[in-house]
Amino acid sequence: MLLDDDVLEKLKLYELFQVANSNYNYYGVTQIAKDEWKLIRNVANMRGGNIKEAIDEVDIWVTETFKTEEEFTILGI
Repeated sequence: MLLDDDVLEKLKLYELFQVANSNYNYYGVTQIAKDEWKLIRNVANMRGGNIKEAIDEVDIWVTETFKTEEEFTILGI
């Protein structure tokens, strides 16, 4: 799944990733586990608006991925 850098920057989604995973690397590779994703989702729900919408859209893919995998990878820019 491709998340455009403009969206990441505009919504400051990287802040959510940093909350859940202190090793989040904007320019590199970051693994996100199920418990980290739950935290990302919870924070997005609290913030609401476009951030929640973006995470809800990604959550469809993430939910399917976690049926067979323990984590997924975020590739930085």
